[in-house]
Amino acid sequence: MSRALFPRRPGHGISVSTRVLSPARVHSAAAHAPDLPIVRAGAGIRVRRSGPSWQGGGMHHPSTVEPDSPGPGRVIVVTGPPGAGKSTVAALLAERLSLGVHLHSDDFWHFIKRGRIAPYLPEAHRQNQVVLRVLVSAAFGYADGGYQVVFDGVVGPWFLGLFRDAAGERAVPLSYVVLRPDQRTTLERAAGRTGDALTDPEPVRSMYCQFGDLGGYEAHVLDSTGLTAEATAGRVLDGLARGAYLLAPGDTAAEVEADADADVEADVHRPVRDS
Repeated sequence: MSRALFPRRPGHGISVSTRVLSPARVHSAAAHAPDLPIVRAGAGIRVRRSGPSWQGGGMHHPSTVEPDSPGPGRVIVVTGPPGAGKSTVAALLAERLSLGVHLHSDDFWHFIKRGRIAPYLPEAHRQNQVVLRVLVSAAFGYADGGYQVVFDGVVGPWFLGLFRDAAGERAVPLSYVVLRPDQRTTLERAAGRTGDALTDPEPVRSMYCQFGDLGGYEAHVLDSTGLTAEATAGRVLDGLARGAYLLAPGDTAAEVEADADADVEADVHRPVRDS
């Protein structure tokens, strides 16, 4: 905690204040106080400050300042195989959405410092369930506060139940977007990644196959082969505006499949895969 922001001297209480900075000044604010949450507000940037204060020789913790009349939030799951561009596209979406939050799921696996199992291994199933429950709680916690949460991670239909349950319980809209470029493009993109990102072609190919035939969820697939990250984000935003990726909270995978078949038989227009 910065001493410049919170001088700890008795008799000098720290008030909880909310300042609105112009976009030109937000970089200066972030440089001096990188730990402060920054929330977009109209044309400016709203910086929410809160911290302890000294009163009468004792430390007191002020109440948290709530965002100004937040509207309803939502959760947007951006998924697909490794190398599909999930993280890059999710970050772009969060930057373009009002009160946007990018929840990068890989970070939550890296929080496990001892005993972590590579999430693509069969024996990691229980670990993955635990981490996903934590992630779901975080995502819908933000959404409850009015934020538009873009969650990126490998979330096949087999894990969607956790998200659906939370969406139904909290009455939060849930969208599901599957980025699926062709296999060659996916493998090339995965191989070109750096850091600790998965680049081994075998598990990448295996996970690609798991997203190969999603049945009723094929309507949620965007083929991003040949598209830049910016163009992909634009396609996703267009689809979100049309409600193309929205999930009904109570639907199961079987119900989605049945609905899709019924729509085809009735020649009803449905959101189709972008290509």
